[in-house]
Amino acid sequence: MMNKVVKCVNEGTFEACYELCAQLLSSQPGAVLCRVDSACDLIVSLRSLTNKVETVVIGVDADSRFWAINEKHKLLYVKESGLGQTSFSVVPKMVGFLPYPSITVYCCHHLRTSSDKSLGHIEQSMFGAHLASFIRTNGKQVHVLGAFNPSADQKSTSSDKSRRLKEAKSRLTKLFD
Repeated sequence: MMNKVVKCVNEGTFEACYELCAQLLSSQPGAVLCRVDSACDLIVSLRSLTNKVETVVIGVDADSRFWAINEKHKLLYVKESGLGQTSFSVVPKMVGFLPYPSITVYCCHHLRTSSDKSLGHIEQSMFGAHLASFIRTNGKQVHVLGAFNPSADQKSTSSDKSRRLKEAKSRLTKLFD
């Protein structure tokens, strides 16, 4: 993988091409905090500062003592509005105040097709250069509590996850307005 950072403007000054914001949502309905060994949703919202329709690769990485991340890279389609959003499933591995996983944006050497919805993995050959970005949530932490033993009537459903994702999208949209 290349470590070269691409600038949006070739004026000798470093300028970010993207603004990123992340939010962690608990798997427990209505909960604000994450619990150890319970999956949380890491919602990543991107705003292109060039408003160009494109496909980029979003990478998420973290210290394996703090987080378990199964899928570390996803394609993100930037719309005409300059906005895009994706989510990752992350599992906190210890109790305490944990730093958010780090987020990186890469060029994508992949042409968008109608079959992309079924694209299950991202190959290293799809990665391009690291793109300059401003990450609003750098340095942010999340409070992780001990494990939760749900009773039979408090099981999380897919509708709860869908509702949480919609709430997160709404809150993140307000940040970019």
